[in-house]
Amino acid sequence: MKYLFRLLLLSFCAVSTPSVYPAETKAIAEKDSAGAKRLAGTYAGKWMTDAIEGTLRLKLQQVGAAWTGESSFTYDGAEIPTKVVRVKVEGTKIEVVIAWDSQGTPAETRLTGELSGEKIEGTFQSKVANETTAGKWNATRT
Repeated sequence: MKYLFRLLLLSFCAVSTPSVYPAETKAIAEKDSAGAKRLAGTYAGKWMTDAIEGTLRLKLQQVGAAWTGESSFTYDGAEIPTKVVRVKVEGTKIEVVIAWDSQGTPAETRLTGELSGEKIEGTFQSKVANETTAGKWNATRT
């Protein structure tokens, strides 16, 4: 009989205790969703390393739960067309992967950043063949 009582008590605790957590989870999800929605828009800014810099344009759109984007940047004064491969948004944090071409060699850049007010700031890492370049970037909503 003691065993049955303990089992019932444990079952009751297991069923009734989690009701506190969904509200917290919902609040976190709503906060992340609101932050994510604020990221949608068009941004212009710059990217820089210790040795070089250029301009950066980024457009972020949310379609349902999915994110898409457009981007371009300048290198040595020339506009470099890109293709956005992936956009990942978590609250006000973002990761954008863009593909581009460097004199016939496929290249890829991974931008990570966070929105604060109307500005996104972060870091990037570019790979061209076996070379990797890293730096910082920032862009303000236009």
